[in-house]
Amino acid sequence: MPNGYLHKSVFILVIVTCLFHNTYPQTFTTHPKFFQVGPNPSRIALGDLNGDNIPDIVTADRGIMRNPREERPANDELSILLSQGPINYVKLHPTLKTDFAPYDIAIANMDAQKWLDIVVVNFLAKKSQDIQIFNNLKDENIFTVNSIKIPDENLKYTQVLDGDELPIFTTPGLTSLVVKDINRDGLNDVISTGWSCDTIFIHLGDLKETLKLHSSILMKGGPRALAVSDFNNDSIFDLAILLFNQDEVVLMKGNQDLTFERISSIKTKGRYPNKIITSDINRDKNEDLIVAFRKADSPIEIIYNTGEPFSYQTSKTLEVSKEIGSINFEITDFTVADFNSDGFPDIALAEKLSRTLVVYINNGIDTKKTSELNKFKSETYQLKSGTPRAIDSSDLNGDLLPEIVLTTTDPDQVIIFVNSYKKRT
Repeated sequence: MPNGYLHKSVFILVIVTCLFHNTYPQTFTTHPKFFQVGPNPSRIALGDLNGDNIPDIVTADRGIMRNPREERPANDELSILLSQGPINYVKLHPTLKTDFAPYDIAIANMDAQKWLDIVVVNFLAKKSQDIQIFNNLKDENIFTVNSIKIPDENLKYTQVLDGDELPIFTTPGLTSLVVKDINRDGLNDVISTGWSCDTIFIHLGDLKETLKLHSSILMKGGPRALAVSDFNNDSIFDLAILLFNQDEVVLMKGNQDLTFERISSIKTKGRYPNKIITSDINRDKNEDLIVAFRKADSPIEIIYNTGEPFSYQTSKTLEVSKEIGSINFEITDFTVADFNSDGFPDIALAEKLSRTLVVYINNGIDTKKTSELNKFKSETYQLKSGTPRAIDSSDLNGDLLPEIVLTTTDPDQVIIFVNSYKKRT
């Protein structure tokens, strides 16, 4: 065959392939309206704050973090988008004021009243407001704040120093929280990670004091995030803690007296682990670990539970290089949900460098492999504006299928990807 015909055939094949790829039905469509929020919305949480059975949207607007000795070392607010019906939101004014650098947020009932509240941990807490609870007084249409200071007299700063040998950050330097009723008294408790001081803090819910410090756990290696689950099926909650500086997952067994003992650690395949979610990815009735990393070109890692208590041996990585067409990538956040109602949890992640939402649809177990790892089909959604920052998922329109909610910077906004799976089927 002459070279000209060969080149023409290859060109036609490429065009046909691209057309086929682009016309393959996607699970999500981008909602036409974007919603403005505060500077650098670095975390997001979804929950029904106004009682209309539709999740509202809260973002932690961290801004740019600077020297903690500056008067304003970061931004200090939460943006609240209140639902006005399915996938229709209006921004609450004024915004809720936090201490500096709100780093993680959760929506949960903290006062045993009817409405859900907002919990936030602040990384550069210059005003002694390490943890804040914004109690939701919906009937008065306001939030009242309770602030908790973690005693720092005996906390040792363990992280980076500047040229003058002074701390770049502050103690305790809270970077994540989990809200869970770990002592099963009907009140939610808060477990948080103090990255700057290598400490885990356990606060128990208390109707008089809002939260009461129960204990702290020294955890060298820069604890950055954690998950709470019952890993050995003894009806007592255990901990999985990410050590950011050591690229490890530490598993800690919970005891009846609310103490925790270190059982084992797992070396991760990525660098600087900073987010963990537990989920039964392969539906074997055991909680697996899904971990994301701060370091560029580090994957999402799925660490499989063997079925034995605290035993994890096999892992699978999602590199995203093929999906975005580049070997360089940076995953800023991820979420886990069953997007197509097949019973298998799926994974959606925000990729910064290509400005892409990548969705991995879980196609179940690869039975041809003895390790029985999951198979995934990927979908990509190129953003028309903004750089991806934080991500979460929930059913926003009552069709029992979760939407994906994504924050971006440049501009600072919320983008909603509507689940159209029922329409395409």
